[in-house]
Amino acid sequence: MKKGLVLGTLVLVACVIGLLVGLHQVITPFGSDGSLIRGGYKELAVDCPLPQVPLSIPCLKVVYQDVAPNGIRGVAEGIFGFTGNLGEITDTENDVGCLYIENSGQELWMFSSGSIGYTNGEGGPTYMPENLPSYEQAKEIAENFIQKIDASGLIPENYSVRFKDVGPSEISIGADNVQVIHSLSVSFDLFFNGVEISGGDVHVRIGDNGEILAFGGMWRRVEEDGNITITVTPQEAVETLKSGSFSTLAGPPPQKAAIKSMELAYHLKSPFEKQDSLPLVYLFQIAPINEDGSEGKLYGDIVPATDEPFTL
Repeated sequence: MKKGLVLGTLVLVACVIGLLVGLHQVITPFGSDGSLIRGGYKELAVDCPLPQVPLSIPCLKVVYQDVAPNGIRGVAEGIFGFTGNLGEITDTENDVGCLYIENSGQELWMFSSGSIGYTNGEGGPTYMPENLPSYEQAKEIAENFIQKIDASGLIPENYSVRFKDVGPSEISIGADNVQVIHSLSVSFDLFFNGVEISGGDVHVRIGDNGEILAFGGMWRRVEEDGNITITVTPQEAVETLKSGSFSTLAGPPPQKAAIKSMELAYHLKSPFEKQDSLPLVYLFQIAPINEDGSEGKLYGDIVPATDEPFTL
């Protein structure tokens, strides 16, 4: 299947994989009178230790390999339990290849970069599970599935995944305003030799009786290729974040917030974007501060850790 015919498939892939790609904004944070301009924080507390960073860190070069038809057929049947029609998604602009297998709603995608995505085609407001697992059961099911994926060799060398959280994936409001949970999502953080991967989404969506409805593994096959020199200090990154001169948020931040954690990380783009190597960033977890002084739900943001040109 060629590029001009795959727009619908590309959209579906992005939805299933659940990529969280932000919008790069370059903005002036404050006016001359000190008033907040879209993008900056009026108050940003640092409620965590600043990371101790080395002078340099290994550069990770992305290794692209064509997906073998027999390889994806074996994964579809051995891991996900189905067979089907084989197709190809090609992106001549970014030179990123992907093979997929589909059959009656089930689809598996394997990218030349090593990323993988799967859906069984079920879910949404019409999907009404009778026996949805508990959060603890869903976590165990997802962890066992990740172990199965790892044992099959699909997680590239030197990567590890760690449980992040579990919660509703699809929710609707039924009769009498009763909330209906249609599926659960279990998310994992991704690490390379102990360094976290920003944008490295790994998740398992779980439905009735523990069925795997979808899976996304947004890692990349990489090899070490020299070193990257870190030219932005943690203190400078905090000031950049506070000013709003670099942000991945799609809208303005809260006026008051607190940085709850900060660490050095590699950064991944969408698997459909060619990425020669993984840039370094500072990864923040931030809590908005409500008017009553309580903290809201954590959200993430990043700031580049080098002076090299950076795009999301």
